[in-house]
Amino acid sequence: MANNFKELIFSAVEEFAKILKVKPKEIVFRKMKRRWGSCKKDKIILNKNLEFLPEDLIRYVIYHEMCHLLIKNHRKDFKLLIEKIYPDYKLYEKRLSSYSLLINNFLKT
Repeated sequence: MANNFKELIFSAVEEFAKILKVKPKEIVFRKMKRRWGSCKKDKIILNKNLEFLPEDLIRYVIYHEMCHLLIKNHRKDFKLLIEKIYPDYKLYEKRLSSYSLLINNFLKT
């Protein structure tokens, strides 16, 4: 994993921590088949394939997972928190789905 990628991750975490007033105790990278990230208790798990995405999508995934440090589900309160920084979050979600298909198909070959 490139240093620039990890620098981007840690920089975004610091930035969003100031906004959300919460910070993960641990950030873990691993291969994930179906998700770009997940949040368990105070830990954020990020898909290693994030490094193949554009920076704006990487930042969105980090913000999304950090919001889960505050709200564990995807209900209305969660979406309202996402919309504070990403009012067009549905477009980000669609783009992430497209990249999932591309990367998964590429990795199968």
